[in-house]
Amino acid sequence: MKKIYVTISVLTLLCMLPAITGNTYLYKAVKLTFLKGKRTASLSDYKYFNTRIVKADTHTPWSISNKYNSVPLSKKLDSTLNATKSIAFLVVKNDSIVQEYYWDGYNQDSYSNSFSMSKSIISSLIGIAIEEGSIQTVFDNINKYIPSFSSNINLTIKDLLTMTAELDWQESYYGPFSSTAKSYYGKDIETHLLNIDVVEAPSNKFQYQSGATQLLSMVLKNATGNNVSEYASEKIWKPIGAKNDAFWMLDSKEGNEIAYCCFNSNARDFARIGKLYLNNGLWDSVQIIHPDYIRVATSNKNLVNKEGNPVNYYGYQWWIINRHNMDMFYARGLHGQYIINIPEKDIIIVRLGHSNGEKKHPHRPSMINYIDETLKMFK
Repeated sequence: MKKIYVTISVLTLLCMLPAITGNTYLYKAVKLTFLKGKRTASLSDYKYFNTRIVKADTHTPWSISNKYNSVPLSKKLDSTLNATKSIAFLVVKNDSIVQEYYWDGYNQDSYSNSFSMSKSIISSLIGIAIEEGSIQTVFDNINKYIPSFSSNINLTIKDLLTMTAELDWQESYYGPFSSTAKSYYGKDIETHLLNIDVVEAPSNKFQYQSGATQLLSMVLKNATGNNVSEYASEKIWKPIGAKNDAFWMLDSKEGNEIAYCCFNSNARDFARIGKLYLNNGLWDSVQIIHPDYIRVATSNKNLVNKEGNPVNYYGYQWWIINRHNMDMFYARGLHGQYIINIPEKDIIIVRLGHSNGEKKHPHRPSMINYIDETLKMFK
């Protein structure tokens, strides 16, 4: 009986520990782990979260190439896509879909989580807000738009865009006590961000932190007077002719968007973001994003990492790579969500899936494979 009593006492204490320590978000994390059978964020998390609709309007269908799916996947590409548990692989060339495959029960209308690809969407909205005058410049101090931000160290919008903000933020989807986990599973993401410290004055030192993007979303909300989903709908999703409404996951019912991730859509509609950037922000004769902002957002910012080595692979929430002597840029998210733009070849690649494969910084071998094998198929 004594052993049973001790066991019950220990289990009771463990159940109470999140509440005692103020980490009540762990209850949701544990619940979702049991429901999904996964201990980290997944493509279908939108089913378990409150969401806000990013409304679509008049649909502009993609052109389908007369060579649609006529070029078979190379053995290397097919192997990589299967090994990384892909759910979608889409290639657009010269404004037409030339290749499109789905797995695991997904199709062209299936929803999946973008994860950090949404950072590139937030960056796009910042560019639009600047062009419209809601935000004056990337050099604005964020306190101009978020007066209650607690730090006494000045942060600019550019510091957030370039991931040089030096926030006291631990970037981990797996660590249960990390800043990312607290903001992902918590019920009040804005309060969490308002109490984040700035460790030191920003310089050109790159440190990838999702909290920076969340602060950008708060700047957008206060500057434009709209929540992020409404603004994204009116300024991007409707104008680019998305087929389906998108869903942005929230921290609570009628709450705030988890803006650094959690924009849910499908491969064909994600590819429209790529097309918008390939066209320098122009869509059907309407300039949605200023071309100067796109140029700056997708170019090297002369940053360094914590060891002082050059960081030539990041712009304004877009990743940058030079491959085969061609400048390319891409949005990327956890588990290998990608929108890859190859401007010189007028190619957009969208890959969605459950795994990123081998880890290597800054560009994953699987992503390199998507680029290389696509270029071999569509020269």
